[in-house]
Amino acid sequence: MPNTKERDRFGLLTRESFLSCVQNQLHSKINNTTCIAAVDIEHMKLLNNWFGQQTGDRVLRRIASILLNMEEENGYLVGRFGSDDFFLFMPSEEARIQQVYEDVSTAIEKECPRANFRPLIGVCEVEAGETDAAMLCNNAQIAADAVRGQEGKRIRRFDHTMMRAIQRRQRLIADMKKALQDEGFTFFLQPKYNSVTGKIVSMEALARWEHSEFGSVPPSEFVPLMEKSGLVTWLDRFVWEGVCRVLHEWQMEGRRVVPISVNVSRQDFEIIDVPESFNRLAKRYDIDPRLLRVEITETIFAENMDQINRAVEQLHQYGFTVLMDDFGSGYSSLNMLKDTNVDVLKLDMKFIEMNEENREKGIQIISSIVDMAHKLHMIIVAEGVESREQVDMLRSMNCIYGQGFYFCKPMTVQEIHSMLDRMDADDYACTDLRRRNAEEGVFLRDLKTERDALAIFPEQFKQMEANANGRFYVALREYQRKVVREDWHAEFERLFDYDEVRQCIEEEGMLHMTYQKTDDSWVQLHVMKYTEDGSDVKNANLLIWIFANPCRK
Repeated sequence: MPNTKERDRFGLLTRESFLSCVQNQLHSKINNTTCIAAVDIEHMKLLNNWFGQQTGDRVLRRIASILLNMEEENGYLVGRFGSDDFFLFMPSEEARIQQVYEDVSTAIEKECPRANFRPLIGVCEVEAGETDAAMLCNNAQIAADAVRGQEGKRIRRFDHTMMRAIQRRQRLIADMKKALQDEGFTFFLQPKYNSVTGKIVSMEALARWEHSEFGSVPPSEFVPLMEKSGLVTWLDRFVWEGVCRVLHEWQMEGRRVVPISVNVSRQDFEIIDVPESFNRLAKRYDIDPRLLRVEITETIFAENMDQINRAVEQLHQYGFTVLMDDFGSGYSSLNMLKDTNVDVLKLDMKFIEMNEENREKGIQIISSIVDMAHKLHMIIVAEGVESREQVDMLRSMNCIYGQGFYFCKPMTVQEIHSMLDRMDADDYACTDLRRRNAEEGVFLRDLKTERDALAIFPEQFKQMEANANGRFYVALREYQRKVVREDWHAEFERLFDYDEVRQCIEEEGMLHMTYQKTDDSWVQLHVMKYTEDGSDVKNANLLIWIFANPCRK
């Protein structure tokens, strides 16, 4: 056994001494079947962010203590190459390897209870005549990487097909930059639907890569490689700009325009000013910021909550809608929702995978999330919907928005053109306003545009739009008191700060105001401009249309 000078602060062999000891064992031509086992903690950086560096250090110390006991009791060689990269030289027996996994899992759980941080283990068996200890360790790490991100099996043995996969990855990495420069990447659009009306409410832009040799490379393969190689921000900005160009063209061609969301990666926040980048794009292509929506994964929120919340606030100031993507992908917390200010929550498909064992539990989890989102006035969209059973279950919980192959696969921009020409679209924000107005009433802070008013009073608004020749001003004020039916005129007038109204009047050089009661809950104030001869009020230009909505009891 090496002396203590060759060990790290936890008492484990350093990289050099571990490789030296394994090399000696290989040259001694041992007869029993042995292996190198690489042990790694998935999302160790996230663990440190959540629980603090001191807790992370205690986790490593616990694991080191467990491995040292194995060394003393079973004669294993154990080492640490840095951070959470542990290695063992041990018998290649399934039961022994499984015991390592269980003991390390227990150590993590004791320091970070119910947090779902787990180890992954890669195993490389020592073949007859093998003498390269470093290559064995490298192969074990390759096997561990092969199970990274998987929910089921967490132990994987190395095989030579993995080498072919590595060669493919290296080729893809080498070709990525050229593909970005030569526009080898493109994006498809996948609609999000209102499952009740069947209408499209928005779409998501998804990057695609058609490789000259390998054909279609799935995003699940090339996106992680781009993140590791530092190229993902190039790809993201390529997609963002392409989407803005499409939205601009739709507007110029007079097509029906549907909001499109784009994805933002962790590296984007480290390399560029994300809110300012979106603001510049919206101005350059002359598009309403509400048409370009921003999706940020829950993992990015979890890793740096303060920074991301500041970015979200800035995006809101610029007028963009923000979605939390992949909610439920492994580290979600309902408590996280109270600390974020996103507009839309996207449920990860893993939450809606159901079998006989977890069906009831899964339904309860989904129901809790949907209920919480509605109470926080957040839109909720289920992504990865693949069956009618899932749609019915979600609708029973009042989660009516979905995205997935059950509704529509990702399509080219041209295919989307044809689809939009054939069917109506309906923004989910408007649909949600109608739902909330029916259930509890909405406050005027929820109505920001003519489209929002249209969501509540579609027929009246269409009629007013048809009669009005001028442009619309929608000045909205929150009104939470019950209008007294007998004296609603005076009550309504008292609530408004008329400075904004007077300013519009002075700018337009007009004067005519009327009040109109629409039902027991709403009152409208119309400010209209006379025609040139000042006689025809019926055909006057509508300048301001103000709603007052008492809070329903």
